[in-house]
Amino acid sequence: MSTELAKETPPTVVGDAIRFNARFEGRATQQFEISGDALVEYFGATARTEDALLSAFKHGKTAIIDAAEKSQGMPVNDVVLLGTGDFPQGG
Repeated sequence: MSTELAKETPPTVVGDAIRFNARFEGRATQQFEISGDALVEYFGATARTEDALLSAFKHGKTAIIDAAEKSQGMPVNDVVLLGTGDFPQGG
């Protein structure tokens, strides 16, 4: 199965989180938001600034997309939230 970031909408900072769209093979685009806590704890964000969060998101993009793909079976009509519990211990 192929999952990718939706290129027409770049990841954006919303508060201390990153909101992004992912397109799953055979399905519509879904909106996700990864918490600042997950970006700091697992992906090396050194601060909760826009630059630091976006840099951490880019660094962890593959793992973040994998987590988004694993959550795709959840019935959601809005944004799917990804937090520290969506990533393996030991980052």
